[in-house]
Amino acid sequence: MDGLLQALDKKMNKYFFLLASIIFFSALSCKDKEEIDLGFDYYPIETGDYKIYNVLKITYEANDTIIENYQIKEWVSEIFTINGEERYKMERYKRLSDTLSWPATPDSVWSASVNSSRIIKVENNVRLVKLVFPVESGKTWDGNSENDRGEEVYTYKDVNKPYTLSSQTYDKTATVIQNKDTTFINKDYRWEIYAKGVGMIYRLKEVYEFKQTGPPGKIESGIKYYESLSSYGK
Repeated sequence: MDGLLQALDKKMNKYFFLLASIIFFSALSCKDKEEIDLGFDYYPIETGDYKIYNVLKITYEANDTIIENYQIKEWVSEIFTINGEERYKMERYKRLSDTLSWPATPDSVWSASVNSSRIIKVENNVRLVKLVFPVESGKTWDGNSENDRGEEVYTYKDVNKPYTLSSQTYDKTATVIQNKDTTFINKDYRWEIYAKGVGMIYRLKEVYEFKQTGPPGKIESGIKYYESLSSYGK
């Protein structure tokens, strides 16, 4: 009888050890999954979302420099499907001053598709891979892989770092360097900053040619374009 009880006791101890191990590793696995942040929150999007950006655009021409200040409102109006791909329709409205009403019709219409591996945005009919997941500093990808413009390497920088824009500090942001090329002949410098829970908060584009005569660094032609978030909501 004693031997039978000892055998049962060993089996019960083995059972409880196995059960405790399963519970422990299951909890550990769940914890690991919770701690993995792929960065999806860097591009939140729903129908009804809007963002208003302040824009400064400087255009350099042969005999003139044109400076423009205006606002862009980007509004997610609906979800539609084309060629089996679900997209968010983004209507972009332009006004010359924040004292003016928004026009009845958009200045342009863009769209965005979102999945677990990347964000594709169609800007002026050009498909661009804006973000890829997970969002990690140093990670690179071809931003032009969805169009015929040729390879262009995008790079994440300063992921989960704070960024202050117009006295507003965003605790966690990620910078996407799209191009950072400067020579004696030209400059092509483009990057965007995304904030967690918000989306894109800043866009910079400096693309121009330098004069080959006279003092160095003088711009011959091209543009400087700065787009900074003013407000957002639903």
